[in-house]
Amino acid sequence: GPGKVTLVDIDAEVVQAAKTHLPMICGTAFDDPRVTVVHEDVYRYLDGETRYDAIVYDLTMNPEAFIAMDREDYLEALFLKIKKALVPEGLITLQCCSAYDEKTLHFTRDILGRYFKNAELTKKMIPSFLSPWMFAKAHNT
Repeated sequence: GPGKVTLVDIDAEVVQAAKTHLPMICGTAFDDPRVTVVHEDVYRYLDGETRYDAIVYDLTMNPEAFIAMDREDYLEALFLKIKKALVPEGLITLQCCSAYDEKTLHFTRDILGRYFKNAELTKKMIPSFLSPWMFAKAHNT
């Protein structure tokens, strides 16, 4: 298993709600001494000096509701920060979008192709979304 896990979530209430209301999903993950929870905007957090073997990106590829800039500009800058935060050959995984969202899917393929190598996209049916959903993984270059 991993030697250390850092969960970055801007909203402490969301993390507390998960601990309180989703114990069957969270289990004892938050009690594991290898886990550090940081309540900060990941956009700022990634400017730090820490480098990671892997980053699991579980944010939306449609952040318009909480950013004050163009979606493509925001994600371009964010994925550059992710690239810099990964060790050489580090892995990024992410949930992308609905398989029917061709614009976001094209943008995701494009950004992964520019910053990472060996990008692979996989489609999985997510019953609670009532839609096939796209997931991706790629390695740092």
